[in-house]
Parts: sequence; C-alpha cells; structure tokens
Amino acid sequence: MAPSALSILTSTFVGPKERGRAFGVFGAISGVGGAVGLLLGGALTEYLSWRWALYVNLLFAAVALAGAAVLLGHQRPRGGQRLDAPGALLIGGALLNTIVVSQQSQMHGGAVGCTRCLPGLKPRKDAGRTRTVMVPFHK
Repeated sequence: MAPSALSILTSTFVGPKERGRAFGVFGAISGVGGAVGLLLGGALTEYLSWRWALYVNLLFAAVALAGAAVLLGHQRPRGGQRLDAPGALLIGGALLNTIVVSQQSQMHGGAVGCTRCLPGLKPRKDAGRTRTVMVPFHK
C-alpha cells in the first residue's frame, strides 16, 4: 500500500514545497500509526485476548461503512454502472475457498479433504466410508 500511496502523493503534489509537506505528513502518520498499532495490539492481547486484535477491525469497518454511506450516498451512479452481485459473490466464494483449502492443508499435513470446495474431483477409491478428496499440495 505504501508504494501506491507514495505514487499518488508524487503525482498529486507537483510543487517541491507541497510535495515535501505531503511526504512529511505521510511519514508522520505512518510512524505514529505503526507505533500506536503495536502498543494497542499489545494492550489488547495482554488485557483481553488475541482475538480482540481481530475484532478491533470491525470497529474500523463500521466507521468506514458509515462514512461511505454518508459521503457516497449523495452521488448518483453514472449511466450503465451497476453492482455486479454475481461477480462479487463469486470472487468472495473463491477467496473463502482459498482460505479454507489452505487451512485444511495445514491441519491435515499438506493434503486437503474437501469435496465441496474443489468441484470436479472424485473421491478416492480407497477412502472407505469417507467421501473426501485428498489433494496433495507438495511432494
């Protein structure tokens, strides 16, 4: 993210004085954000639980959604642009599939047992009564 943010700053602020100020603000925010993030993450895991380091992102997401609803609610969509709901569901399912398969492979020593996640694969003949597909990820 930092390279793309720096390229946006470089192309947005063309004057040397403006660009220097923009890079200074970016550096200050990055430094403070990194330090505060580490301290708050440590406090969350020390006093609550490690799971709160993940739950705290829900607060930021709620603020971002509320801000988007307020700021983007006034804009009208341009002609011909719609939300691609099937595409969004498909890519979301693909990402979920990737996460589940990688998690299953770690739990089962490099082989995945998931027939619903990997369509088109046949169950092994020697699998007995279980209906799992074993897909080795390494040799």
